[in-house]
Amino acid sequence: MPGDYLSDRQQPQQQADPYANVYANLDQYVSQYSPQAAQNYWQQTMKPMYENAWGQVAPQVEAAYAGPGYYSSARANALTQAKADLGRQETGAYGNLMYNEELMRREAGAQRANIMAQIAASQASQRFAEQMFERQQATQRSQAWQERQWYLEDLKDQQLREYEESRQR
Repeated sequence: MPGDYLSDRQQPQQQADPYANVYANLDQYVSQYSPQAAQNYWQQTMKPMYENAWGQVAPQVEAAYAGPGYYSSARANALTQAKADLGRQETGAYGNLMYNEELMRREAGAQRANIMAQIAASQASQRFAEQMFERQQATQRSQAWQERQWYLEDLKDQQLREYEESRQR
């Protein structure tokens, strides 16, 4: 006689999300690329460097015009040109920094989306496997119940035959 088909049933267990740490790390990874982070980097690192550069360039230009032409318009033009050149370099560096930050943020977002898609596919595959397992369990329970029914019918038929035989004697 087959075993009790209800004993094979497994109770679902609540488990912590195994990807919670991945989600947190992805969010941290993506958040490290932000306009504010790039702006902070610019203010703390690059801007002081350009300010320091002007402090070094201006005395050199003034030294080049030492002497009788010190108060000439050529010196003023040279200082203006040097300041403009340094300003263009600074603006170009700032633009490159912000552009590269945007590219990195987009790339980080795309990587996050890819990883999230992989996780979702993995979870869907796991759910599919669980559903298949449940179907297999249900089929086994159904087969066990059917076998029990057949066994009871056979037993009933056998008892009926034995009863008929005993009445005929």
